[in-house]
Amino acid sequence: MASQKDLSKRLLLIFYKLYVSTIQEKASAVPGQMLLNFVNDHISTPISERTLQRDIKEILSILPVQISYNNKKGDYRLSAKKTKNTRREVKSQGQEMELSDSQIDKLKEKLVLFKLYDPQKDFSWDIPNQPGSYIFLLRSGSTLPPTSKIPVYSKIEVNGEPFRVLYTGISTKARLRKRIYARHFGNNSGKSTLRKSLGRLFHFNLIPRDKNKPDDGYKKFCKDDERRLTEWMQENLIILYYDHADNYEMLQGQLISYLNPPLNIKDNHNPVNLEFRQELKRLRIGRPLAHHQD
Repeated sequence: MASQKDLSKRLLLIFYKLYVSTIQEKASAVPGQMLLNFVNDHISTPISERTLQRDIKEILSILPVQISYNNKKGDYRLSAKKTKNTRREVKSQGQEMELSDSQIDKLKEKLVLFKLYDPQKDFSWDIPNQPGSYIFLLRSGSTLPPTSKIPVYSKIEVNGEPFRVLYTGISTKARLRKRIYARHFGNNSGKSTLRKSLGRLFHFNLIPRDKNKPDDGYKKFCKDDERRLTEWMQENLIILYYDHADNYEMLQGQLISYLNPPLNIKDNHNPVNLEFRQELKRLRIGRPLAHHQD
């Protein structure tokens, strides 16, 4: 079996040949057999065309690029992956009117610049490691687990389809990708407020994040619950993110005030969803959920 070193070398060779040919030398494409021969000429154990295709898929999972294949001609072409920037409208329900009309207009203009990330379709590398803001949305037809207090949602239209606003967050350092993909979609709720809130709504039991420090106050869920939570998030949530240089702290406050995301507890003073947030806060510190009232 090939070692990780062998795999890494093949990936570098494939990318190098595609990059030099299609980007630097401006060739329209690289014939598949030429690419395979180039790789095999530089490694000790030749690979098959099938292995070459698997290696290309591995490159696509790592780098923010497109490698297209022409079935008729049997050649490959490398290009930068285009980031989706979709038009959208915002409908805020039950907003706390702390923002002036001009501030709201500017915020709507800024929301148009947010880009879409769908964890079921897009690579994590689509998200740049820059400071930025992000908004988690519920997919159409998806719902949170039932609680005694039903949240009211603002909606954002993405390509004409309304999505309910669930949570907004911020990354003040150059790690927007890490914050969204590694923290929120990673299997450790001890590092994600959003995950902890969702897991507690599913009645998952909290356990110490570090078994050697059971009393430090940091909690997560067991391995199976963390996995189930990640799967649910990938199936039921999409993300809008904004990675332009800006005053992110101010933007975060405006988003919370205008959109009133039900899972944002900190700095959210909107009377709408107040009882839901209070119930969620009790859940997050490990207290039992209030009973439904008939």
